[in-house]
Amino acid sequence: MNDRNAGTGDSVEGRDGRFHRYPVSYRIALLDNDRRALLSLQELVEQHLAPSQVIWTAERGEDAIGRCCDARQTPDLLVVDMSLEGLQGSSVCRRIRAQSTRPAILGITSFSLNWYRQKASVCGMQGLIGKSDDQEIAQAMRVVAAGGALPGFDTAQMAHLRLKNDHSLNLLLTMREEEIISLSAERGMSNQEIGDLLGIADATVRKHMQHIVAKLNANSVRHASAIWLNQAE
Repeated sequence: MNDRNAGTGDSVEGRDGRFHRYPVSYRIALLDNDRRALLSLQELVEQHLAPSQVIWTAERGEDAIGRCCDARQTPDLLVVDMSLEGLQGSSVCRRIRAQSTRPAILGITSFSLNWYRQKASVCGMQGLIGKSDDQEIAQAMRVVAAGGALPGFDTAQMAHLRLKNDHSLNLLLTMREEEIISLSAERGMSNQEIGDLLGIADATVRKHMQHIVAKLNANSVRHASAIWLNQAE
């Protein structure tokens, strides 16, 4: 479904015999490690998507995954920033989508859409939008929350069918291991820097690194980083 007009409202026949359109209420969740961005997105929902509501926000991918896998907290739509610290937006989506068709997921970024479009599509998102235009963001939210997908993206149902038997490196590692190898390979952080950022001991980071090297069939941390970066392309 690629109907960009989907989700604008329900048509109900009134007493006058005419059909009247009423806004639909969606449960929306937001994931972004920038608190100011979260506040801006929440204000956007309040201004452009009422009576829809933001039911929760998260700054860490692990927290969002946990809430989306809890039936009591699963939103209709999860809006995910593509560039997070540690566990990236694409990995968050892949882990959620491999398990379920819910929620619908919309990627958002302040960087080049071309840079992230392929990742967003492959990981099972229903669309990708820039952060610069509130009207475009609101319209994309309506389409995706209503069960649709932006052009070039699968619906949640199709993406789930494709990913439910996924055996990629992302799902081979635990969320903590993926967070650590991402910080090491993509940001060049040392074990001590990773430990300080994540609030864990340097020895714990080293232990995780040993597990990562073994799981990726690498012969060193540098080799594991190269394997990780290669599969992320």
